Order: sequence, then C-alpha cells, then structure tokens
Amino acid sequence: MTVTEIKLRGERAKVTFGDGTAVESTKQIASRLKCGEELTDGEYASFCAESSHACARLRAVELISRRDMSRAELRRKLIERGSPEADAGRAVDWLVSLGYVSDERYAGLIVRHYASKGYGAARIRTELSRRGVPRELWGEALEGLGDTSAAADAFLRRRLRSGYDEKTVKRATDAMCRRGFSWEEIRAALERVRAELEE
Repeated sequence: MTVTEIKLRGERAKVTFGDGTAVESTKQIASRLKCGEELTDGEYASFCAESSHACARLRAVELISRRDMSRAELRRKLIERGSPEADAGRAVDWLVSLGYVSDERYAGLIVRHYASKGYGAARIRTELSRRGVPRELWGEALEGLGDTSAAADAFLRRRLRSGYDEKTVKRATDAMCRRGFSWEEIRAALERVRAELEE
C-alpha cells in the first residue's frame, strides 16, 4: 500500500492510500509516514489498528472534556461516532484508570443536578438509568437526595397561584408525578400547601 496523501487538522489526520482508501488517524501516528512510502500488508494492518485505537482515545477525551459521563454512556457515544467496540471499551477503561470517568461520581452529580431543579426520586432514577449508571450505585447516590418536601411545596405553590380548584390541583399533581414525586410526597405537599393557603 502506497501512502498518497497525509492531511493534518489539529490533532487529527487523514491518510489516503493508492487504492483510494482513507484512514482516520492522529497527527502523532501519521507523522511517522511520508507520501510515497510503501507499506507492507502487515505494516498497513498495524497502522490501521493503532490509528483506530488512538482515534477512539482522542474522541473519548474530547467527549469527556465537554461534560461528565458514565462508562456506558461514553462507550455508546464512541461507538456511535465510529469507534469499533473493542477500541471504545479500551478507551473508556483507560480514562477510568486515570480517574477521569467514575460512575460513582457521575451518579452523585446526576442526583444533585436534578434535585436542585426540583425533581423527585423516581425521575432521578429514570435519569440514572437513561445515562447508563449501574443500578448498584443508585442507592448510595440517592442517599444524597435528602428531604424533597421543600421542592415539592415550592412546585405546588407556583402551580396553585391561580387558584385551588379541582382542575388546577389535578394538573399540578399530574405534573408532580411526571417530575418523579411519589403519591405520598404529593399528598403531604398538598396538605401543607392547602394549610398555608387557608391561613
């Protein structure tokens, strides 16, 4: 295989060969090649494998630098962006070993984020599941949720400002249910807010 073109763009590179195939690589790996250089089948296979692994690592670093993710979420995104499953898995394991990816830390972050937005435990569990956080980590993370009664009361107060008629209460409680509050939490919040309104 003859190298016909090497294009560099930032840390990325695209190497084109005589048969028209283009291989995505990194600047570091592509810089070892020269236009016109002949690669044996073994060298070509080795170059492709090394490039694939390095590109998966580069993509993983780019993704995790934008926002925290779970192992499963990062792996899925890498595969969606074209990384082979094996390379995606190795890139994720590499970032875990460096401490940049932690499902435990991410679970706590998700709980704090959604709790601060006034969501209940059921909705937070849904988010943890959707983002690929292993179920065995949910319990410890949800311990940090604390008492949600203040969030439930604040949400109800906003919804019931216009009145306390049956239709408004139904819409407000349905919305609370969608936000992940249990019926017990909703009932208790209704009693507290009703008492406030009566005063």
